[in-house]
Parts: sequence; C-alpha cells; structure tokens
Amino acid sequence: MKKIIIIILIISGVFAQNLENIFSQESNGLDKNSIQVNQNMDLTSVENLTYTPVEKPINPDKYILGPGDLLGINIISTKNLSLPIRVNPVGEIMIPSVGVLNVSEISLTDAKIKINNYIIETALKNAVVNVTLLDIRRFKVQVLGAVNNPGFIYVTPLDKVYDAILQIGGVQKFAHTDVVQIIRDKNIIEIKIKEYLSGNDVSQNALLKSGDIIFVPFSDYANSVGLTSGEYNNHQVVVYGFVNRSGGSNSFKYFPGYTARDYIAMAGGTKEQNASFRSGNINRAIVYRSDGSKIKNAINEIILPGDMIEVPPSLLYQIVGGDGIARMLSTLASIASSVYIIDSIIEKQK
Repeated sequence: MKKIIIIILIISGVFAQNLENIFSQESNGLDKNSIQVNQNMDLTSVENLTYTPVEKPINPDKYILGPGDLLGINIISTKNLSLPIRVNPVGEIMIPSVGVLNVSEISLTDAKIKINNYIIETALKNAVVNVTLLDIRRFKVQVLGAVNNPGFIYVTPLDKVYDAILQIGGVQKFAHTDVVQIIRDKNIIEIKIKEYLSGNDVSQNALLKSGDIIFVPFSDYANSVGLTSGEYNNHQVVVYGFVNRSGGSNSFKYFPGYTARDYIAMAGGTKEQNASFRSGNINRAIVYRSDGSKIKNAINEIILPGDMIEVPPSLLYQIVGGDGIARMLSTLASIASSVYIIDSIIEKQK
C-alpha cells in the first residue's frame, strides 16, 4: 500500500512539473505575441499622439491645412483601418496601400472630400472613409523691432499677432503704441493694434501664417536717438556700489528705455544702514559708458547697452562710516533722553 502511494506521488509530481512547463511555454508564447501586437499598436496608438489646446472649436470650412497637421483617417472595408497620418513638409499625405495625395492649402472640409474620393477611386471602391483633424501644426514666425526678446517663436494657425507679441515678452518702452506690421510674402500688412486692445476693432488682431515676420516699430523718439538695434539682449548692464544686492547677481539684460533708477530698483534699491538712514545716495548715481565717458547725477539717464551704474555712498556715511551711524544714533538718543529729563526737572521746580 505504501509503495502504491509513493508511486502515485512520484507520477503526480512529474505530471505537475510537465504541466507547469507547458503553461510556462504557452505563457512565453503569449507574451511574445502580446509584445508584437503592442508594437504594432504603437504605430497608431492615440496615446502617442500630441494634442494642442484650442480656444474654441475649429471651423472645418475655414481651417486651412498645411505641413505638420495630423489627420486621422478611418477606412471601413474588408478590414477596418484607423490611421493617424501627418501632412509632410511638401503638403502631402501617404495613405498605406493607396497612394500619395496633396492636401496643402485647402480647407479641412475640402480635404475630407478629396481624401474620400481618392481612396474610393484608387483602391477601395466600396469603402466608407471618415477623416478628422487629430492635432494642429506648429510653425515658426519671427518677431522683430521694439520687443523685449526679439527672435523666432512657435505658433499655431489659431494664434494671432497679439499672442505672438505676448509670447516674445511684450513690447518695450520705445515701441510705437498704435501700429504693428506683418511682413507676409514681401507685402506689409499694417495692424492697428491699439484699436484691437481698446475693443473697437477685434479684426485688427490678425491670424498668423507660416513665414510671417512681425515687426513692432519704434517710436519717433527712439528713431531720433537711433535706438533701433535688435541686438541689445547681447549686452549686459551692471549695477554696483551701495545697493542691497551685490556681486555678479547685479548683471542685467539690457531693456531699451530703462533709466538708471529702473536698474537700481532691480538691484534691490540703495543699501539701508538702518530704518532711518541709507548708506547709498541714489540721486548721485554715476553712469560709465562703454566709450569711456562718465555721467554724474544720472538717476534719470536712459541706459545704453554695456553701461555700468555706480551708486556712491551718502554724505552721512562718508562722514561717520557704517558703525559710526549706529553710534551717532545711540548718542542722539541719549542726548534727547537727557534733554527730556532736564526739561522735566525744570518744569517741576517752577
């Protein structure tokens, strides 16, 4: 009896081990198939697609397609295919097993009709085709002139002139307050941005197109003094002396139209010795120019690229020094207290 039980246990163990190996092999096979399926799915997975937030729904009759737009094409035939296809740099889409079709510079509505007809006429006569816009393109425009950070920025076909100006850091003090220019295909379009900002004419905030150059003109005063360079961000303005911030942290980007007072404020203002006295004299600020010239009492001087601004010590600080001010205040407090006591005694004797 014991021998029979032992034999049964041995057979059960061998069977269990074989069964485990069988399931292990099937599991490995399933994992490989699963991995293969996932790899295929990655090519069309919605999770891998980008998404650009929009202010309001896009009008398919007015939205013009261009390189970078991402279309979703669903083909229902003998097989059901869902394909995300991006418009390539020359304005074409490549539909697998169908062909290449140009959809650039036409509306989304027209593109849907064109793609549908192309697929049915070329490859799948009885197919049902649906086309949608999965994501909108981004492209570069250049912003120049009287703005704080001139250069290239990325925008979408839904962005407008004022959006681009805000993205570049806004206009600076010497900007023209009424007009912004769009240079498009060698033509100049004038935008009365003041009319848009005042709410009188919202159409003045025009939509942007690929290749646009936005130019913010300088004011008449800026033109008269020659402040029309777009390279000012390559130059630093340094503030040193008796200011609250010290060291390398007082090296600032050049902002056209800023005065010495503005830069001293960015450096934390003049240094305070205590609540009553300042050791720095802001009104006697000195500006040193890159050409070697020196401007005294320059608190309201318009700063130029490369200027160095010095905040000298106050007269009181020069006389008594840093510790001397504290001692002087203590002495004055003692004198005031003594005068008060003596005055009180005199009053009591009267």
